[in-house]
Amino acid sequence: MCGHFKRFIAHVAQKATGVAISTHKVAKSACYFMGDIMNSIIHDPDKIRMALEKAILFLKNNTRRDSIKRDKKSGRSKLGLNPLYGA
Repeated sequence: MCGHFKRFIAHVAQKATGVAISTHKVAKSACYFMGDIMNSIIHDPDKIRMALEKAILFLKNNTRRDSIKRDKKSGRSKLGLNPLYGA
């Protein structure tokens, strides 16, 4: 379940910021933002939006995809799978 939630947050951050986000990097760095989100859900639901906005900003700055040019030649973009950004 947590893996699905981290992937969902990655896609939300990608769509909200217009930056290609690495789901692998999001999964590896979840300990830096998931605690705030879970604490707000459990203890203070009024602060969920602030926790999500903080997480999205963190992801924008720290989990960008590195290999977009390479992916156009050999990865997901070669197959026609492009980031959705704001679509």
